[in-house]
Amino acid sequence: MKNWIIILLLFLFSFGYSQQNKELTLDSLKLELAKFLVKKRQLENLEVYTEKKQGLNFRGIHDFSTVEKLKNGIYRFSNFSSHKLVFFVIVEDNTFDILDVFSINDLKISVDKTLDFCFKKNYCTEIISDYVTRLFRVHYLENMTWKRNDSDCKFERKRTKSVFNLIKLKTKLADYLFNKKIIENEIFFDSIYVEDLYSIYYGIDEKKDIDCGVYSFLYLHDDDYSKNIYYVIVNEDWIDFIAIDNKQDLRKSIQMIINFSVNHKYCYLKTAQIIENLLERSETNSCLKNAVFKLP
Repeated sequence: MKNWIIILLLFLFSFGYSQQNKELTLDSLKLELAKFLVKKRQLENLEVYTEKKQGLNFRGIHDFSTVEKLKNGIYRFSNFSSHKLVFFVIVEDNTFDILDVFSINDLKISVDKTLDFCFKKNYCTEIISDYVTRLFRVHYLENMTWKRNDSDCKFERKRTKSVFNLIKLKTKLADYLFNKKIIENEIFFDSIYVEDLYSIYYGIDEKKDIDCGVYSFLYLHDDDYSKNIYYVIVNEDWIDFIAIDNKQDLRKSIQMIINFSVNHKYCYLKTAQIIENLLERSETNSCLKNAVFKLP
């Protein structure tokens, strides 16, 4: 009797395993995406798709031809109306993960999932930046247009001032570098170079309180200062140091930058520009070195 129970359990386990690993086809994926659109009230009912074969606009991001066979990568989908919500989906082997970018929280989760997927696939820096920028663009320009009329940086929003001038900020940065044993004494703060990632071409006025923002800094007397670049988020009266030493730190730092950018009402182009800057400095895998990716 016990042997039969064991055999039955093994059979059930094998059945469950095969169900979980059922092959993901183009048709089965489209059906799931159509169900999702119904849930999001982007399709009136599922019959619009299953019976009339209408209502689902599914295509690749870089390859605009009709999708005939699924490949690992990120796709875009929506209905065909002019007032639609746009979504993305990550396809990886026999699994898929829908990226909803409607709310800020949805956007943050989708950015993190996208980074995780791109890092696993070893995509080059330019492709990762492109995917992240697309998520921001869709969130602000297509899904949230009714809330923001400056999301594409048509005009410059006045930035919030912090309580720090450049000398005060450099003093705090020197404390950080001293605790990291990068400098021997905090009095070397004058040898710290600071750059504003929001407007990298304009420099910083030493006499005025600096703007809240994301800044990079380095110690000029470091033997390898061109590589040893550090980052800090300057808020109204406090600062947060961020790291990009590894992929986990980078993902965490990007989430912090998104939070900061939302709180300070940055347009999506500025936020994407800052994230792209971090990606370029943390990732050395440029498409210029290895442009062999064939993406959907």
